[in-house]
Amino acid sequence: MNGDLMMCSEALLKQVRSLQGSDTWKDIDRFKKFAKASLELCKVYMEISSTAGRSKELYTADMHLKNIIKQAQSFSDTEEFRDLQALHEEVKIKLQSNSTLA
Repeated sequence: MNGDLMMCSEALLKQVRSLQGSDTWKDIDRFKKFAKASLELCKVYMEISSTAGRSKELYTADMHLKNIIKQAQSFSDTEEFRDLQALHEEVKIKLQSNSTLA
């Protein structure tokens, strides 16, 4: 299971990287594809983190989401942007609960 998640995360990361670029922040359709791929990637990171019992992937998801939200302010009225914000809040809560357990 964990190996499958790792392979999945690598494939999603390649997809995110292929969609990332200066056009991402100018073209709404490209942004939406990028946002959806990023959401899936960060959900897989969260799953890896919970099954492996480590925080590395949560920190990676946190940084990725924080960076997108900062750059995508012009798309703040989209559902994808709100989904990114909601997932970022979920990641931050998990990171806080992990730090209180440690």
